[in-house]
Amino acid sequence: MGYRCVATSVAGFVQQLAVCYVGRGYYFYVRGGIPPHKDPAVIDRKLVERYGIAVSKWTRCRRRKRGQASLQYLRHGGFFVLLATHGEHPFFASEGRLVRDIRRQPLRFMGYAIGCRPARGGVPLHASVRIERGEFVALKAHLGRMAVHRSVEDLCRILGSLPYEPYAPVRDQLRILVRAINRRRKAAGLEPVPWEALRRRRKPVRPFGPQASEPMDGLHDLFCPERAGRSDCIPERTFFRSDSYERHTEKEPEPAQAGDPEGREPDSLPETGSVQKGVGPAPGGPGGHD
Repeated sequence: MGYRCVATSVAGFVQQLAVCYVGRGYYFYVRGGIPPHKDPAVIDRKLVERYGIAVSKWTRCRRRKRGQASLQYLRHGGFFVLLATHGEHPFFASEGRLVRDIRRQPLRFMGYAIGCRPARGGVPLHASVRIERGEFVALKAHLGRMAVHRSVEDLCRILGSLPYEPYAPVRDQLRILVRAINRRRKAAGLEPVPWEALRRRRKPVRPFGPQASEPMDGLHDLFCPERAGRSDCIPERTFFRSDSYERHTEKEPEPAQAGDPEGREPDSLPETGSVQKGVGPAPGGPGGHD
């Protein structure tokens, strides 16, 4: 079986990135988009071969003992990300100023912000998946406007169909939404929305499994054609994902710059370590986590 790198769903991409990669020390990343006129399979093969990514876990173990970095590659649709661990590797010199540290700059994808934070009550780092801030503010504002115009049943259906997997930080954000809704309903003398309306358990998916429809895709319960034009109706899912969804799916990637054939996005150097000589930041750097 060859190296698998194409996630067939948003949930699978986020799960593979956060649980299998960031959770195992792949903190440094470069993200990019594949232009529509290019074949994604060709780009996949080119990047995997360039950085020697398709190796066994035993090879990665030997590299780690020698102080060398290991890499992973993951793509969904036209959006891809290259990830690396601590250590020496030509990746750091080749990508230069494009390399980011996910502990300081969370990766934003399809309404999610994937980062790395200290565990509650402890020092060890762990992956953190939450709703991206701008996305969450827009969602909270819309649900607040419809809080007193919908029945409890409608609001429960809407909250249960939100397209965000209930990771722990996401569950905290959803509880904030319910409290905001119930404050408005209490002031209006209406019945509160019960906590049972929220999804509490995440169902693991197969990241590279057969193509399947996205769970709760489209947020049909948020659309009320019979009340089109009313401020208490949420027209479509993409409104919530205005920032990241449009950036990664609706807008065409910028033309590739010289020395940047895959259209990766430039950004500032990571604040930890140096990448000028192909050496990744050393472990145990400053603890300024996002």
